[in-house]
Amino acid sequence: MQRGVLLVPGNRLRDGVWAAGTAEENLTVPVLEDFQNWKGLDARKIRTLATRLMQRARVHPAEPEFPVTDFSGGNQQKLVFMKWLQLNPQVLLLDEPTQGVDPGAAKLLLEEMVEAAKAGAAVAMFSGDHEQLVATCHRVLVLHQGRIVAELAGKLSPKPRYSKRVTDQSPCEAASRRPLTPARSDS
Repeated sequence: MQRGVLLVPGNRLRDGVWAAGTAEENLTVPVLEDFQNWKGLDARKIRTLATRLMQRARVHPAEPEFPVTDFSGGNQQKLVFMKWLQLNPQVLLLDEPTQGVDPGAAKLLLEEMVEAAKAGAAVAMFSGDHEQLVATCHRVLVLHQGRIVAELAGKLSPKPRYSKRVTDQSPCEAASRRPLTPARSDS
């Protein structure tokens, strides 16, 4: 955090939220020092921030005092995103950011990722959702056994070429056998 590198982990329940805490506690833990005054913590300002972040992410219900485990997976993931994005990271690492969330939550999370990049953050997304990677990223590196085996860059078609060639093998297995070039579209 001190160097501006933040991770949104793939397993939100194990690594992304404090399961015993409320939405408010989860959202504000990285910025609590900002709410200290001579009496301790300013609970009203903490609640205001948590409510604002929940509304921005369209978390339903927008009830900061609810236990974080009472929220759906998509809303929990939105809480994890908001917790870290409020710090304006220089580097944002996303591990399967939309896995297990509904399409509406996935769209919002990807929009927030793009906004972070527009604000100057370097964003690295790790995902098995190939179509999402191509639709969202300007550059995709295919890794196999810790090595880069293909690079897709520039204007990409909605479906990577390897998705049409692969039958029973994963894209990584296919890429490790033959270097790929991106499937480009002229539009």
